[in-house]
Amino acid sequence: MICTRSRAVLTAEQQEQFKPVAIELKAGECSFHHPLMVHGSYENRSDRPRRGAVINVFRDGVCSAANEPLLEGVPPIPAGEKMAGQFFPLLFDAVLTAIRKGFRPEAPLERHIYRK
Repeated sequence: MICTRSRAVLTAEQQEQFKPVAIELKAGECSFHHPLMVHGSYENRSDRPRRGAVINVFRDGVCSAANEPLLEGVPPIPAGEKMAGQFFPLLFDAVLTAIRKGFRPEAPLERHIYRK
């Protein structure tokens, strides 16, 4: 069975080919998937609440495409401005990592980033 939201984005052919696969997670486990992947969960049959967290990650340098807030309670980032700040932190800084590993300007940056 395909949920209503999935029907809105899948073509009739995609709906026909759609074969959901259940993945049971144990307590404390998580799943990672592409944001355009159709995903969902069955009803919670326990007497405890289901907890969830969403982390959206994108490359450094991505700019906002809208003037509206992306999430409720998050200040908007004007269209064309780089996504940054408290709600969009930089998770990996290649230059800082290279400097910490002894980067020298005459050596290729990639050699220092991926050096073990």
